Amino acid sequence: MYGLYVHIPFCLKKCFYCSFKTTVLFSGDSGQKSNKDEKVKEYLKAVKKELGKYRGEVLGSIYIGGGTPTILSSFQLENLFKFFSNNFLFKKKIEITVEANPGTLNKQKLKSLKEGGVNRLSIGLQSLDDRLLKRIGRIHTGKQFLDNFYLAREIGFDNINVDLIFALPGQKMSDWEKTLKKIINIKPEHISLYSLSIEQGTRMYADLKSGRIKPCNEDIEADMYEYAIKILTENGYQHYEISNFAFPHKSSKHNQLYWENKQYLGVGAGAVSFLGGTRLTNVGDIDEYIRKVNTDKLCMVKEKLTGEKAIAEKIILGLRMRKGIKVDKQIEKKFTGPIEELILKGLLERNEKNIRLTYKGLLLANQVFIEFL
Repeated sequence: MYGLYVHIPFCLKKCFYCSFKTTVLFSGDSGQKSNKDEKVKEYLKAVKKELGKYRGEVLGSIYIGGGTPTILSSFQLENLFKFFSNNFLFKKKIEITVEANPGTLNKQKLKSLKEGGVNRLSIGLQSLDDRLLKRIGRIHTGKQFLDNFYLAREIGFDNINVDLIFALPGQKMSDWEKTLKKIINIKPEHISLYSLSIEQGTRMYADLKSGRIKPCNEDIEADMYEYAIKILTENGYQHYEISNFAFPHKSSKHNQLYWENKQYLGVGAGAVSFLGGTRLTNVGDIDEYIRKVNTDKLCMVKEKLTGEKAIAEKIILGLRMRKGIKVDKQIEKKFTGPIEELILKGLLERNEKNIRLTYKGLLLANQVFIEFL
């Protein structure tokens, strides 16, 4: 049984912080269609051809991510779901997630998602502050998000995740508090929150280098994360992974496959699979991906994870979860030294045979992970 990830690398507009290789299909200013509609059709055809390699497999979860999957038409989405049901076996109570951006949803599209079997919606909000949304290049307003959220509820979605980003340039603690309180009030089942990472090659990186924007102060960034943990847990959300909070029984089944180092399939340009201890990465360029799939020569980068590297990856992924990871004989043999040192520093704690990040360790997680690399 596998989890399946399908990558849809198309967007209406490139966000200023985005470092992913995506194709913009619409003009961000005019909203007019570009001449790239044929590219979407070619890409979806190639995706189905790649999916055909795994025909008949049992799936425990499906996650359609991007990019912006809800940029696809209702017909294209319905056709994709039909392909899944016709070619794969579904585990009972399969989790099917689709990422969505406000500004790309309407009643018909939400109905198509629901009728296609989607039972988990992940909406990329990032902030409810329109000033900040504009500053980071988002295409929507806070009101559009709320309209889409309530429309999804009306259609029948009872498992919705909301993505948020904190430590944005110019974001004050009071801005972050307002967004979190408003989101808590509408009670999404799941909330993911991430500290802004400014990657080389993005517009935001160029703005940072030129002095047009300034990074958020590290102390304020830590305060924002601590405040989020406090207010979300006080309001019934379980902090089950570094960046993820959920009501009981609403944690992401698909994402837990990654953190638990289990097998999964990745289909589409740049998608990653993990099978039998080997990580396989598809070619990232959309045109090359289509060409390779159509010539039955899909280019993959293969990396067999063995020995110390495999154990280190298992530890790093496992420590992302709040329950931590069991210290088996392999871990004990290879990493007893770093583990004991991190416990002495107050970054890890031991609970019977498990180790996990302390509260201090959560704030300094990257420093902990480096010790195992």
